[in-house]
Amino acid sequence: MPSKKKNDESKKEILTVTYLETKKLKKIKYKEIKQAYNMFVSALKLESENVRNREHFWVLGIDAEGFVVCVYTVSLGSSNVTLFSPAEVFQYAINRNCTQVILAHNHPAETILKASEQDIEMTNFLYHAARFVGIQVLDHIIISLTDFLSLHKIGEMQKIIEDMKFKTYDEIKPKLDAEKEYYGKQQKLDGILEKAINMTKEMLTDKADISKIIKYTKLSKKEISKVAKSMQIDAVKNMLSLSPNEIDEIMKVSTLTKKEILKIKKEMGFE
Repeated sequence: MPSKKKNDESKKEILTVTYLETKKLKKIKYKEIKQAYNMFVSALKLESENVRNREHFWVLGIDAEGFVVCVYTVSLGSSNVTLFSPAEVFQYAINRNCTQVILAHNHPAETILKASEQDIEMTNFLYHAARFVGIQVLDHIIISLTDFLSLHKIGEMQKIIEDMKFKTYDEIKPKLDAEKEYYGKQQKLDGILEKAINMTKEMLTDKADISKIIKYTKLSKKEISKVAKSMQIDAVKNMLSLSPNEIDEIMKVSTLTKKEILKIKKEMGFE
């Protein structure tokens, strides 16, 4: 009989390298793109609101038998872009012996999802780059918390497959470098904001006066209230992961309403 440790290790093969380790997953046969979307959005929903509103780039890996073996985050960017080295996209999938992958990234600010010219160009490059390491890119989806757009379903993947005159990395690199410079400045501002938020969390934990928090972090009262609520949400998620049915007990130590806690519970997959 295989040891418990070995079983635990084999179970980890299909767990995401983001935050889906809290889910009890079994060996999953890939059937449709909605499955991939559900995995990506589940990982996104389990993150704090501050991180959730930044753009991510993920990869879902499928083995030769058609089973999902990994879901991992390649890059975490600012509020509207994520940057990465092309080699980083497939490294983990190669290590896990994947033969097929599905790419995904989120558009946090969009209510109507659409693929940009850059999205299609990068998909084109990654599709053809993957061919040289024996991996097939099945699809690239753009997601939000409530919906997704499949490049395969709108016909863009077929165009990429048929168009063998694809742009090389050297051809698209100048555009990527320009984006990197622009968004590097944005990420610097995001870094300053993140430090202010972390300081706010520490001061709220120490029960500091709100006027003192405003003075040292330069955040507004509304922004500080938002941080305080996100801390409550994170705390409730931790408690639900340990005791998903102890709603009444959680309410005693949380400022969130029962309705809010039940909504978080549903998002975490606890019915």
